[in-house]
Amino acid sequence: MATIVHVKAANVSKFWHNPDVKGYTNFPETTKTYPMNWSFDEHRFLFDLPDGEIIELAKKCKLSYEDGEDKGKAITTFDLNHREDPFFNHSRLRIKITDDITTFNTKNPLEKLLLSGFKTYPFVAKSESDKTNVASVKWVIIDKELEAADKERGYLNEKTVWKFFTGTDKERLTPSMMRNILFAFNDKAIAISDTTAPEALEALLMSKIKEPKHLGKMSNKEKFLVLATSSKEELEIRALMGKALQRGIVRKTGEKWFYAGNKLADSTEATVQFLKKPENSAVYVALKEEVEFKK
Repeated sequence: MATIVHVKAANVSKFWHNPDVKGYTNFPETTKTYPMNWSFDEHRFLFDLPDGEIIELAKKCKLSYEDGEDKGKAITTFDLNHREDPFFNHSRLRIKITDDITTFNTKNPLEKLLLSGFKTYPFVAKSESDKTNVASVKWVIIDKELEAADKERGYLNEKTVWKFFTGTDKERLTPSMMRNILFAFNDKAIAISDTTAPEALEALLMSKIKEPKHLGKMSNKEKFLVLATSSKEELEIRALMGKALQRGIVRKTGEKWFYAGNKLADSTEATVQFLKKPENSAVYVALKEEVEFKK
């Protein structure tokens, strides 16, 4: 991360008077304020840095309680999983972004913390190249070091993706793998079956890879690379989950997965790990049999 990082609005505004800034669709000198990003799914405040680093930054901010019997005393405890935590709800933990360029100095613990929290909002693009991957992007992070790394990673990812479609026979995906990857996206809108032709599978997969990123999560291109390089066992489990979801056998509410009225796990990744465990083989077999029956 560069020492000086900028945030600018994503869209050009007809009201904007500064030609160096691609403005926001508000009148000039408007400020948007965002609190620390709380996730109801994960039940925690979100940051793009490790928890340990966040706590160390919080200590260095040296903020005090703003009200109550401890008003004026230094805040020395920090709870990322408590929505009412006095530190993460502090008035100085409000992220103020102007429609002009907003600058963060990452040598300042408070500003580094604010920027880390802001990056987790779903409408924030992490770089210029990330703009097209984020749905309804409002703000763009301008970090020169990140931009350079992003371009290199994007180039390598693009080469790797195409290898699976145009490479050697050994590198190319088989129809079975393409089908499993499509099911593993857990998208009910993808209409495929066990008899969908290879050409159709390839077209659907390429279309899925090009879709924009949503809700600040990994892009479909990144998810494809994870799935395409995962082990055969894990890909089959993920595909089974996708088939079960498409056929109404399991239910997904938020990030939680349910089967036969019982919760399997709190997230997709946790559900995969649950089904991989030998002690849960009975659930896996029952799920597989039901999926085959409703083929």
